[in-house]
Amino acid sequence: EALGSPKKVQLVELGPGRGTMMADALRAIGKFRPLVGGLSVEMVETSPALREVQRKKLSKGSAAGSSEVRHDGTGIMVRWRDTLGDVPLNKDVPCIMLAQEFLDCMPVKQFQYTDLGWCERMVELDPTKEGPHHLRYALTRGPTPHSQVLLNQEIIPGIPTSPEINAGVEVSPDALQSAQEIGRRVSISGGAALIIDYGNNGPSVDSIQALKKHKKVHIFESPGESDVTAHVDFSAIKKAALDGSTVDASMAAAAAALAAAGSSEKGDAKGNKESPRQAAMRVVEEVKQGNKAALRAHGPTTQNDFLHAMGIRERAGQILESATSSQAQRLEEEYVRLCSPDEMGTLFKVLAITPATIAAGTAAGFPPGSEVERTYSAPEESLPGVPQLDPNALSAGAASAGAASERSEGEPQCAVQRRQLAEAIVQKNMQQQPSTDSGGGSQ
Repeated sequence: EALGSPKKVQLVELGPGRGTMMADALRAIGKFRPLVGGLSVEMVETSPALREVQRKKLSKGSAAGSSEVRHDGTGIMVRWRDTLGDVPLNKDVPCIMLAQEFLDCMPVKQFQYTDLGWCERMVELDPTKEGPHHLRYALTRGPTPHSQVLLNQEIIPGIPTSPEINAGVEVSPDALQSAQEIGRRVSISGGAALIIDYGNNGPSVDSIQALKKHKKVHIFESPGESDVTAHVDFSAIKKAALDGSTVDASMAAAAAALAAAGSSEKGDAKGNKESPRQAAMRVVEEVKQGNKAALRAHGPTTQNDFLHAMGIRERAGQILESATSSQAQRLEEEYVRLCSPDEMGTLFKVLAITPATIAAGTAAGFPPGSEVERTYSAPEESLPGVPQLDPNALSAGAASAGAASERSEGEPQCAVQRRQLAEAIVQKNMQQQPSTDSGGGSQ
């Protein structure tokens, strides 16, 4: 209703996991028949395995591997896309986006303040005997293009202006880019976005963690085999999303440059009708026409405050009236897990992006005064000193990987380092595999 009761609506979920939230959402939407007829669903998921889990949850009778199915309960069409950029955008159809635990999975860059300024923390081979995982952090020998571009108040509002030595900050360029695209789509379509994730209303110092089989492991223990996440900086996400509606000459110039660089007039192999050049020219026209509307951010607020403003306590009370003792116990446990400050209640934050026509303090779940204060990690959480990148460490550590590590003529040094790192990881995995005897049996 706040969006004007449109006849058609596009519902997009980013990183749908096992499809549970979308299944619950469609079950609730099924009670509003006028909405059912005009709703389409887009699931942004890159994992084929998770796509299958989601498909079975939403459309049990559909064929395996289907990228387009009808929801069992409502008949609503559900489609899968690889990226948000693949989702069609129509300025006449409001796009409502849900992103729960989506941004925390995106890569981050870490920076550490030194006498030389903000240096970037990188990963190199560890040639010492003390390193149990054959990898270690190391600092660049001065500021990098990433630190010079990203570390300013215009992009990271909470970054310290007078950092102490060894102060650290974490940034996810991919998350910021996704937030900006979310804002752009809300601005053009007149839709809305709800972002739920764990993090702070400000940058973190070193929040990266790795999970393997539901247990925390060292970040370097099993490269490529662990789920790696990091806290979301909601202040930066909010700024990036609002920037998605900005109309300026620099955006037009960047799009024009991209258009000039492209040559193909055809779509890509995935079946997208719009070529990169055509997409760039469309952005140019959008900027020229001012085809974007102002946005408003609501929050971030804590998950605890959001859920209580949405009536979780009252809803739990209704369910308890007919619940068995075991069901009541489980309900209480889930309520505590979602809302307790010791669990997910304050660690998880909620942010909404809407058109500016939705006044502050009127969005459901975001009462006046519920926004959390902006934060930055305390000085005692500063990063420990780490060595500078050793130009000899990579070549020495990768020497055992074979002669293929030699640098090809004209190959950039950074490409050599990436290749050597990959070869070292493969070598390590080969060494860890169980050996076999001459008869082929495992020893």
